[in-house]
Amino acid sequence: MRISAHGLRLVAQACSEIVAVAVLWTLLYKLNSWFFASFAVSSYVSWIFLPAAVRVLAVMVADWRGICGLFAGAIVTSLPTAEVGLQYVVFVALLSGLSPYIALLAGRKYFKLNNLLDSITPKQVIIISALSALCSALLHSSFYALADESVKFLHTFLQMFVGDLLGTAMVLTGASAALKLKPKPSLNTTKD
Repeated sequence: MRISAHGLRLVAQACSEIVAVAVLWTLLYKLNSWFFASFAVSSYVSWIFLPAAVRVLAVMVADWRGICGLFAGAIVTSLPTAEVGLQYVVFVALLSGLSPYIALLAGRKYFKLNNLLDSITPKQVIIISALSALCSALLHSSFYALADESVKFLHTFLQMFVGDLLGTAMVLTGASAALKLKPKPSLNTTKD
């Protein structure tokens, strides 16, 4: 079976998007760990969690490639802190990739949200941030509580929800504002 040059370009583009998301997740995770260390509750939960926005942005912009990149990035950031085993790390990484996808599906269906980041309104930032934080905190906290009896579901859920909500809202607001500053393409198509 031969793959065409176009097919190879598509594969290369998909791989580069996956790697870019994984690297962005990893860098923002490390930055968050350093910058907001005093807000960390555990290696997985923080009162301010900027990488939560990468989850939403990656899925909004790169769809399935974003999910794969989030999975890879979460594996990279979770392995050094994983005393509980590889299965635990893999499951947490799956939740990191799938939770924003589920949140955006719900947002598109029930709130008519689109993937156009440059046209996002403040109300949509709040909706996307809340849905993503809710979905992520609910799925992750449920897993943590099931995997470890000492984890208090409600306590972990509230901490993670607030951290994801604040982190996502901060980054989406900044990204949206930055895109609005971008010069609009000229509609003047006349030649001199």
